Amino acid sequence: MRPARSLPLALTALAALTATLIAPTTAWAAEAELTPGPEAVTASTSDDNVPADAVDGDLTTRWSGEGDNAWLRLDLGTTHTVTHVKLAVHRGTTRRNLFELQHWDGSRWVTIHEGRTSGTTTALETFTFDEPVETSRIRYLGHGYEGDGEGDWNSLTEIEIWGDDDGDDGGGDDGGGGGGDDELPYGTDGNGNPRTDDCTVRADSDPQAAVDDASDGDIVCVRPGDHSDTTLVVDKPITVRANGPVTVRNIVVSGSDATVDGFTVVGDALDDPSTGIKFSGSGHTITGNLVTGKRIHYAIACDYDDCASDVLISRNTVTGTNNFGVYLWGGSDITVEWNNIYDLWSDDGNDDVDGMRVWGSGHTIRNNYVHDLNANKGEGEPHADCVQTYQNSGRTVESHNVTVENNYCVRVSGQCLIMQNGHRPTADIRDFTYRGNVCESFGSQNIELGSVPGAVIENNILLGGVDGHVLTFHGTVDDLDTTDVRLRNNILVSAGGSTYADGSRDALTDDTDNIELLDPSVADDWREFEGNPDAPVRAINPDDFTRFRAVAQGADVVDEGSAPHSPGFVQDVDGASRVRGAAIDIGPFELA
Repeated sequence: MRPARSLPLALTALAALTATLIAPTTAWAAEAELTPGPEAVTASTSDDNVPADAVDGDLTTRWSGEGDNAWLRLDLGTTHTVTHVKLAVHRGTTRRNLFELQHWDGSRWVTIHEGRTSGTTTALETFTFDEPVETSRIRYLGHGYEGDGEGDWNSLTEIEIWGDDDGDDGGGDDGGGGGGDDELPYGTDGNGNPRTDDCTVRADSDPQAAVDDASDGDIVCVRPGDHSDTTLVVDKPITVRANGPVTVRNIVVSGSDATVDGFTVVGDALDDPSTGIKFSGSGHTITGNLVTGKRIHYAIACDYDDCASDVLISRNTVTGTNNFGVYLWGGSDITVEWNNIYDLWSDDGNDDVDGMRVWGSGHTIRNNYVHDLNANKGEGEPHADCVQTYQNSGRTVESHNVTVENNYCVRVSGQCLIMQNGHRPTADIRDFTYRGNVCESFGSQNIELGSVPGAVIENNILLGGVDGHVLTFHGTVDDLDTTDVRLRNNILVSAGGSTYADGSRDALTDDTDNIELLDPSVADDWREFEGNPDAPVRAINPDDFTRFRAVAQGADVVDEGSAPHSPGFVQDVDGASRVRGAAIDIGPFELA
């Protein structure tokens, strides 16, 4: 949570109390403030008045975002009971802000309050929900203002989140248990989203016709059915939801602010279509879909020539497709989270097999479960990685300021992370943060950085070194070295090879509190995995969420880590709050 209030806001306490009494609702008793710090506050847009200024305790600063549906999002870190929100408005004595307050229910944003501010005060006003909500995120969705004329600017000098301080730290017990529910919420089972109470359009037979007839803001609910010869095209700001198993050939999303929820995508012939769910534009949500067509080349991917921005790809399952789970050809500020990607394959000569390929800037790849990518399953022994950013062609594209955090990458023939400039001596790939991940891979190294200037690698557990090294940092293009690698709080487990490839330590500007272990059994796991490519693969293997924790607990890691380099690192891979105890723990788990 953020630090104590600064003086300018404290001086407005009496005015705030008055505003609370005249606000549309009254506050719940015995509450705790849940407002996060500035690093956990983001926005869809802003001018020089940035999101962090809305939680700095100072009514003389503000966040301002222009346009209808401009939003300000606050990440609470863990799930809390939220009862009300307090808002202070820039020029609040002459303007009435029009807005919605929304909470994230695990797959979509749900409006819990819609209204306007009073237009009589610049102090905090309280807006209480009809019922408390359990959530880890709150969003202010702005619709401009009225009163002092009308405008589409959304400006808040301050926002506070209040509720019960009962956050689920996800820590489990002190023993081996994971941090969340018994079955972690990765991906979907393909049975759609049963919600129907908010449907405005219903599609009984032809989902595309219903989409074509829908108006902006509609929620199109599709009855269960087989439409495997249909390409579903969504090019307007609507929600299209499968109310059960609904099969389509492929989905194409464009424009802005569309939601596609709960479909099963099966494709057709090899590379026709090449992409299961293809998107461009901005503001979309792609959630709860199952992509499983064996002939699909890219399961979920943005448009090659016109990627996207501000897109959420959440809780989808990709399995059995040909080559790639999620492919970001570029774009900016795309979040990929809680997806389950596993058991992919490759037709002979038809490229590699990767959980994700990531180009563009400002992306966040977090809380995904990528597993069982076996090079021997497909034809031609493709290279199989969890996350790859490998530039080795005439197409010049950049990838930078990307965060990959709190993911499970388990039983992968290749590498957990490969970033490589291989085209020209320019830092097209740079400034990656790789933190809090569980990595078990059986390639020449777990992580390879080739001619990458700038990376943070912290609080991971890396198990590999089967046929080489755990870490390889080197130059892959003339006149551009891998430099400024900050390595901190990692557990580095080698099966018998070396921890570092020759010369890799020369790239380090920080080498703090890393633990090196030897475990020859990792090589046995490799031989068992790759030697049985036809073995059945489980969608969720509960053992994956306990056995790596046991390795960490066997080392001296509790409270032994140093402060991370990168801000906003508030949860471990299982959802437990960081930091518990005197200091951060070494590795991806924050142990009690």
